[in-house]
Amino acid sequence: EAYELTKQDPSITVLDVRTAEEYAAGHIAGASLIPLGSLSQNLQKLEGQKNKKIIVYCKSGNRSVAASRILKEHGFHPINVKSGFDGWVSDGLPVEK
Repeated sequence: EAYELTKQDPSITVLDVRTAEEYAAGHIAGASLIPLGSLSQNLQKLEGQKNKKIIVYCKSGNRSVAASRILKEHGFHPINVKSGFDGWVSDGLPVEK
């Protein structure tokens, strides 16, 4: 579903909340990195995105739930990738390094 959204709207924000090391090993094409631990302090990087959907993912779907809560509390509209990056990869969807 998240992949289809990115195909329908290439301007949609894709947010990776894993660590920099995890991101460097592979990530969804075009994803921005803001690790969960620093998300609250870096919400300004998402300015202008409050009226748009934000696809949020982590490795397996746990950290992205917490990130989605933070985003919702600040007026954003997150869509959580429940299976995380692992699910994305196992579905054979494109990634980049």
